[in-house]
Amino acid sequence: MDNSFNFDPFQTSYGFEVPQDLLQPQVVNNKPPLGMLMVEQGVLSEEQLTQALQTQAEQQVPLVQVLLEGGFATQEQVLVALQARPQFG
Repeated sequence: MDNSFNFDPFQTSYGFEVPQDLLQPQVVNNKPPLGMLMVEQGVLSEEQLTQALQTQAEQQVPLVQVLLEGGFATQEQVLVALQARPQFG
């Protein structure tokens, strides 16, 4: 009998239990989104954030660029928001 392991992507079990927490979606970046932080700080309204995010998606550029070039925020306001985000390892 052949004891070699053959991977089958459609097989749901390989004879060992996978911890359920590993199957849950993982948070990749637990920093608050910059735009939401700026709304909380009163720099942007939710409507302005929505407009900036739409522009970002259309132009495929960083949100910071949209905020600065679109006149939504000053460089100082962006820097303050970035510095307020907690840093995680």
